Amino acid sequence: MNGFSMPVNPRDNLAPDGQLFVELCDKDKALCELITGREPGTSFLCYHSWVEELIHERGPWREVIESDGKRKSHCPFNRTLMRELRDKYGIIHHEKSVSQSKTSVSKM
Repeated sequence: MNGFSMPVNPRDNLAPDGQLFVELCDKDKALCELITGREPGTSFLCYHSWVEELIHERGPWREVIESDGKRKSHCPFNRTLMRELRDKYGIIHHEKSVSQSKTSVSKM
């Protein structure tokens, strides 16, 4: 039908942040379970947020360095994988963070 098949693969209709999220869930099962499982004892903030907050490491996903030098986040996840996927999907991360990926260069 004019150059594309029907039905359309659902992933093909996703924006880059949606594609990143699906791939992140495929590769990081613990994170996907944390976000979607809503297990007792899991902070409400870890599953009650927008995908963009996770992708851009905002809010409970933000990494901070404590006074003793330890890195901490309210909601744990594989930051290395996230940053690799942001690079793969060309998602520019504008906020300064503790450790930035190739395309995560602040333009401030």
